[in-house]
Amino acid sequence: MVSYDYSHSLALSDPNYVSKGLLRSQQLENLWQYGPCEHKVEIPTLFEYLFSEMTGPLFMLQYVICIIYIAEAFYFFAGMVIGTSILTTIINYFLLRNSLSKIKEIAERNVEVHIVRDGR
Repeated sequence: MVSYDYSHSLALSDPNYVSKGLLRSQQLENLWQYGPCEHKVEIPTLFEYLFSEMTGPLFMLQYVICIIYIAEAFYFFAGMVIGTSILTTIINYFLLRNSLSKIKEIAERNVEVHIVRDGR
């Protein structure tokens, strides 16, 4: 167990106070407890996205409607419903992929910072 010295918290109100930083043991404990300071943005594949979107409740309702259209011999309407559903899902995938790529680019930017460890 690592004990912390909280006496410096009163000195934070002092504008001339300079922190000595975390000890290496405190830094390792924080790393173990909270994990690395990074954000991973995962971009799904087209198949994963299609599967997750087209198995939702709205699409299931559309499939039932298409089965009813086919049973009533309205093949054109059934084809249009399925075709537009697939087309809009593919368009949404490419829009999502483009947005996630931009977010991933921002998340992976490197910024140089000065870290104080053990007072150095």
